[in-house]
Amino acid sequence: MPGCESGPSSSTCLLHLKRWESSFAAPGTILAVGSTGVRLSDDPDHHSVFLSRDAGVSWRQILEGPHKVSILGHGDLLAAVHLKTPGSLLYSADDGKKWTTVAVMATKDKGLAVEGIFTHPSHTDLRAFLALSSEARPGVVLASLDLSEALKEPCKLPGTAGATDSDFEKWSPSDANEDAHSIRRPTCVLGVRTYYVRRKHDRVCRTGAIKLPPLDQRRDTPCSCTSADWACDAGYHRSSYTADSPCELLDGTNAPNITQLCAATFSAHVQATRGYARISGNRCSGGVDMSPTSEFCPLNTGFTAMLREVFYSHKAPVYGVLATVLALALLSIQRQRSNAIARGAKGGSARAFRKKYEDSRSFNEEDDDIERELLINGDEKL
Repeated sequence: MPGCESGPSSSTCLLHLKRWESSFAAPGTILAVGSTGVRLSDDPDHHSVFLSRDAGVSWRQILEGPHKVSILGHGDLLAAVHLKTPGSLLYSADDGKKWTTVAVMATKDKGLAVEGIFTHPSHTDLRAFLALSSEARPGVVLASLDLSEALKEPCKLPGTAGATDSDFEKWSPSDANEDAHSIRRPTCVLGVRTYYVRRKHDRVCRTGAIKLPPLDQRRDTPCSCTSADWACDAGYHRSSYTADSPCELLDGTNAPNITQLCAATFSAHVQATRGYARISGNRCSGGVDMSPTSEFCPLNTGFTAMLREVFYSHKAPVYGVLATVLALALLSIQRQRSNAIARGAKGGSARAFRKKYEDSRSFNEEDDDIERELLINGDEKL
């Protein structure tokens, strides 16, 4: 292969993919077209077909030259069409070790170009469809090819996957990571180790014959929690990205105040963070526990707690009663002031009338005295 003359371990022997195809119905299988070297070649003649059965960790070349490819029937068949010879289709039932050629078009249909090859979106069907076009006429010609006769024997014993007499195996994405990398990547992803049941690569049989539902053949086993399953909680950060680096408070952030946490609830206990939170979606069990601690709130128990709960839980009615009492008090004070003013005004009028009466009476008495004096003095003169 170009770029790999010095060996697969050379720094120039790198795989570059132009397009690829995978499906949940074929766990771990990726069928791709690309080239090797320091970059992806612009010349389609340098492209080949590559296959991976461990979710892209390792690859091997299964066809040379530019092709359109597709995965059929749970990965039971691989189909390909050479771009230079679109009149025939290639299929393999053993992961690309052997290929069988099937004629799709007659010789008179030369001049048609392959626009694409596809199958049912679920990739559980053994029918392949070719989209062909020609410059001589508009539109696209669709050719269908049923390859179900290529796999006559149904696969057996999916329930005992891994056994010698079973056509199925158990495969986990973490297996490839664990075996192919010197850094020994963790075998658990989000706290679980996932296993899939799939057909063994060297068994030529039809998985779809037993209606194998891929998602029902998945098994998740919880792993023990480690420090890698915990992230920093809000307000915390790691000062470095080294292994086992602790989560520390951000500058300007205070540690949880138990008194304030207790005052904000009626519960007898509150959860106080230790700076860590489990990664969202993580399902690990046991092991390292960095979850928040449970703290006791003494004021949220007993008679004091009952009074607080009554007051705060009914604070709207309490405030309504207080507002009503205050309004009535103000109304009463206003009424008392009005009555006092009215009584003051009435008293002043009475006093004025009495004074006027007394003044009038004294004036009359003075007149009477003068008249009496005149009468006496007149008699004396007479």
